Amino acid sequence: MKSLIAVMSLMLSATVLQAGSDSLSAVRQITGEAQVTSAVKHIRSQRGREDGFSLPITIDLTRVFVNGHNPVLGAYVARIEFDAQAVEYVQAEGGTSSYFATAPFATNSPKANADGVVRLCYVQNDATAPSGIINVARVIFRELKPGGAASVKVTIESLAAGLERDADGNFIRDLQIDVDGARK
Repeated sequence: MKSLIAVMSLMLSATVLQAGSDSLSAVRQITGEAQVTSAVKHIRSQRGREDGFSLPITIDLTRVFVNGHNPVLGAYVARIEFDAQAVEYVQAEGGTSSYFATAPFATNSPKANADGVVRLCYVQNDATAPSGIINVARVIFRELKPGGAASVKVTIESLAAGLERDADGNFIRDLQIDVDGARK
């Protein structure tokens, strides 16, 4: 069976604004491109037969910059769509990054398999790490039809940076980001 490799890019460009005495001033500039990579890894039983596949989800923030530095990944929400007639969702496990090693919150198997969609989310609270390339989860599927793995599509719906400190070591708070002209 062929391996499936999916790469998704998120283009980021926003200015974080802070209310001043009589105007808004730009505090931090967020620019760059986050990439998500997932590649099928087949799982074999002790008898040597193929029992399913694991889909590692890795987020690459090496091209995302906040005031010239890579941000800390604080949280993510992932949407994984699949053909429920071709593959069966089994479970989600934590990633290889120690910050995301605990299993993420995930749609339960019966609902995911009925809808052909599983959502994962996880929040970590370290303000200093991780950054760069982070393996956040592994999703286990069982293939019901040959080639079913090709039906799996990973989309990152949301990424959040961890709390950041200013040059004096104080936490930056109350961030607002303009998204398509609307303050969110």
